[in-house]
Amino acid sequence: MSDDHVRDFAAALGLDHQKELSGGFRLASIRQGRRVEVKLARGDEGLRLYLEPSGPGACFARTKRFRVSYQTPEWGSVPTAVVEAFVRRLAAAEMALSPALVEALHADPPPVVDRGARPRFADPSPEVAAGRTPAPPRRPLAVLGQSEPIPKREGSGRLRITLANVCEEAFGYGPAASEYLRAKLLSVPEIADRVEVSILFLGGTDCEAFAERIAAQDPDLVGFTCYSWNLASTAETTRRLRQKMGVRPAIVWGGTSFALLRERHDWFTWWSDVDAVAVGSGEQTIVDLVARLLSIGPGRGLGEGPIRGTMRSVDGRLLIGDPARVPLSLEEVPSPYQMDTAIRVQRPFIEMARGCLFQCAFCSDARVSREGRWLTASIDRIAKDVAAVVAWPGTTDIPAGASTANMSEAVFAEMCEGIRRGDPGQKLSYGLQIYPSIAKPSLREALRGVRVRRIGIGVQSLTPETWRPMRRKTSIEDARKAVSLLHDLGTIYITVLLGMPGETYQSFVDMIEELLTIEGCCIVVHRLLILPGTQFHQQHERWGLRFDPELYYRVMSSSTMSNDDLRRAQHWVRNRSVQAGFGAPGELRLDWTNSDDMPLSFDSPTYTSQG
Repeated sequence: MSDDHVRDFAAALGLDHQKELSGGFRLASIRQGRRVEVKLARGDEGLRLYLEPSGPGACFARTKRFRVSYQTPEWGSVPTAVVEAFVRRLAAAEMALSPALVEALHADPPPVVDRGARPRFADPSPEVAAGRTPAPPRRPLAVLGQSEPIPKREGSGRLRITLANVCEEAFGYGPAASEYLRAKLLSVPEIADRVEVSILFLGGTDCEAFAERIAAQDPDLVGFTCYSWNLASTAETTRRLRQKMGVRPAIVWGGTSFALLRERHDWFTWWSDVDAVAVGSGEQTIVDLVARLLSIGPGRGLGEGPIRGTMRSVDGRLLIGDPARVPLSLEEVPSPYQMDTAIRVQRPFIEMARGCLFQCAFCSDARVSREGRWLTASIDRIAKDVAAVVAWPGTTDIPAGASTANMSEAVFAEMCEGIRRGDPGQKLSYGLQIYPSIAKPSLREALRGVRVRRIGIGVQSLTPETWRPMRRKTSIEDARKAVSLLHDLGTIYITVLLGMPGETYQSFVDMIEELLTIEGCCIVVHRLLILPGTQFHQQHERWGLRFDPELYYRVMSSSTMSNDDLRRAQHWVRNRSVQAGFGAPGELRLDWTNSDDMPLSFDSPTYTSQG
């Protein structure tokens, strides 16, 4: 993409360094890497939008010629109104673009791309500089789309293992699940010297490029980490990898999406390309898989018979192995941070607990989806993990997991003590999510000395008719109490799920209006996802839930809300957001994510309602 193409494209969309697009954002740059990147800026804040040719793949919005996605900025949630303003301009201008410009926008990038200067990060904390926290050798942070160098195949004939993470967008997170699996393999003496384990952390939706990168590793075993948002991309990448390499690598999928696959597997349609699916905790399962490959040799599949912790389809027969071995505590799980094997990223995930005390039907972290277990880590382990990450030069924060604070008061206090010991200088900021009804003064006290960046309060729904289906109950009083208790510790976000069975259009609107009366917080509306591995996915017929696997398993209707109801609710949220204005600096008081692509011009739309 030449400088002339960049100027022509900016002019066609009316983008200018001096002219505001929306919300104070102006054009900063346009460049082409694996896809076209449009960077918008507002002061020191940057927002990256990505353009790819229209076609299959996840995105925020789709026009006739392009798919548009974005990178979540580190300073907060995405200003979706700005993204929509860009999409409207793109849709209005794209058909007038010259054929040469369209070809340039859709062209593959050259083999070597100048990605420009890397971001500059803060120096290590004073504790690290003074030597009070052991600092591993300085290494640059990984950039999404990069991976570790491909090791040379040694004459010893080591088994080559590639752990692949196919990502949709750049959030600055790392491939944590793969990190823990690799650490487990390298901690087993009988295996460590007989394997080479690489991690490929790939961003975007170019499945052909993914397959080529994996094939270039010449692997004997490929393990994919699967989530609802990358299942489709992982499936296509797997299919193309099979075409390139045949039966040579054994291909195994794993992840929370398959937590309940033993109980229901009629939805799983990829057996022809997948040798096995790991169900449940994967640390010991990958050891068993590698041990079998070492015994029978590579290129021969996974042999005969079931394998513990997996499901396999062999000659049309489904082989279900015994349940996976589950660690008794996280002390049994080797730490990639203490072993210094982890890829250094801006926002690493440290597993301080696994599972949850609760049974929410929409969540893949519910106790039933985690083998009925709730595992915790000791103060010492957390402190050592955090200290290792503090020593990384470019890391800024450790984000919240799905059930970060949903634990007993004593365990939460121990987690916070581990953070304080590992990060005494408060170099990093931390996020947490909490079930509002368990917010207590003891939680606030435990957080003293912990630099909190973001607190998510999971309301999900206040409507009594939703409580039984989602196995969760929250009142407006619970929400008020939680915000009042935590409001000055960090930015507070109340999360709501649109599409819960039992919710109607009117009850949803009433709920948002009631939540907007709570001061000191932002409200974020998420479209309900019927995630594989959750009770809602297992029992979707019971609650009249229809969903689209091609859109991250997004709910399309329920027994109480039609698809038109959902779209009408989304339209209402966008209009109400404009009226609500801003809450925290730069944050919409009412925001939304993961909603349908809406028509670019709403002219008194007509809807059919179920409620």
